[in-house]
Amino acid sequence: RGAVQHVHEAARMRSATPSSDLRGALAISDDRAPVPLAELRVVEQSIDALPTGARLAFVLRDVEGFGTAAIAQMLGLTPDTVRTRLDRARRKIRRLLAPELTVLLPAAFPLVPDRADRVAAAVMQTLARG
Repeated sequence: RGAVQHVHEAARMRSATPSSDLRGALAISDDRAPVPLAELRVVEQSIDALPTGARLAFVLRDVEGFGTAAIAQMLGLTPDTVRTRLDRARRKIRRLLAPELTVLLPAAFPLVPDRADRVAAAVMQTLARG
């Protein structure tokens, strides 16, 4: 976590405008309810399970929204290395979240199944981005 905080601070000092938190990154739009805390914890645990390099690439790209070139510069890596770490991070998160999603999604969205489908599709699309 300390490394992620360090990178976040460095990004702020470079006049970047990252998102405020993981909850905001997972919200699909302002007109929908935020992701429940239990689901956020599952996602955070999956991210925390990543090796440091993969976690930094994932957080900077998919949570904070930085581009590959900017991440490479921040971390002192080549863009190809950033893409490799990002790909590995996304694959691991998919593997870790797959069993959890089958349990959590029905409980999180019992009255709105179409919303559950939209959220799941958005998560999978984000994870599949290259």
